[in-house]
Amino acid sequence: MSNSNSLEVTMPRLAYSVSEAAKVVGVGKTKLLEMMRCGDGPRSFKLGRRRLIEHDVLSEWLSMCGDRWGQDSLHVEDDVV
Repeated sequence: MSNSNSLEVTMPRLAYSVSEAAKVVGVGKTKLLEMMRCGDGPRSFKLGRRRLIEHDVLSEWLSMCGDRWGQDSLHVEDDVV
C-alpha cells in the first residue's frame, strides 16, 4: 500500500519569477528586467509582491527573439556542411 504522506504531485510550471525565468532563458536577471522595462522582454504580471511570467508567454517570447534580433549564422541549417 502507498503511504499518502509520500504522495508527490508533479505539475508543469505555470509561471516563473523573474529570477527563475532568467535562469530558464540563460540570461541574467538584470538583463531580463532591462529588456522588460524597455518593452523587449516577455509580458509579466504582479501577484502580491511578486512579478511572474507565465510559462507559455516566456516560451512564445523566446521563440520570437530570433525573428526580432536575427538568427545566429552558426545555427542556421543552410550553413551546415
